[in-house]
Amino acid sequence: MTESVTQFSILIAEGGGGESPSAIDIPGADLVIVTIIVFIGLLLVLGKFAWKPIMTALDQREQGIADDIEAARQANEKAQTMLQQYEAKIEHAHEEANQLIAQAKADAATVRQKILDEANAEAQRQRERATAEIQAAKDEAARALAEKSVDSAVSLAGNLIGRELDRNSHQQLIEQSLQQFSNN
Repeated sequence: MTESVTQFSILIAEGGGGESPSAIDIPGADLVIVTIIVFIGLLLVLGKFAWKPIMTALDQREQGIADDIEAARQANEKAQTMLQQYEAKIEHAHEEANQLIAQAKADAATVRQKILDEANAEAQRQRERATAEIQAAKDEAARALAEKSVDSAVSLAGNLIGRELDRNSHQQLIEQSLQQFSNN
């Protein structure tokens, strides 16, 4: 290759070796007309067989991309709507859970207070019952003591007087003594 370049350089330097480029014989207007006709023919053939299918394919591709973008936009809007709905449902569930917890606390407080009230009432009833039993036992003990005291006093008085009281007189004396003892 370097040899052919060298030969070409030599020919140019000698100024010869053939005809100059301006000396080429071009059949003038015929070549230009043929070139234009071939170019127009090529444009027609390309327009009919290549340009329309290429443009149709590009239009279809553009439409497909536009459709995909629109579908993606709609899917995004739908997803945003669903997200808002889910967030609203979650918020509602949190509020409902808080309400249930508050209601449970209130119910627990009510039940607690009811249990305390019932326990206090039962304790009060037991105190009253115990107090009544104590009072009854105390009254019974006082009555028994009074009876024994009266019996002892009557016996002593009978011994002192020398006579025994009959049963009715003895009972009457006991009753009078009990009334005096319970009044004091």
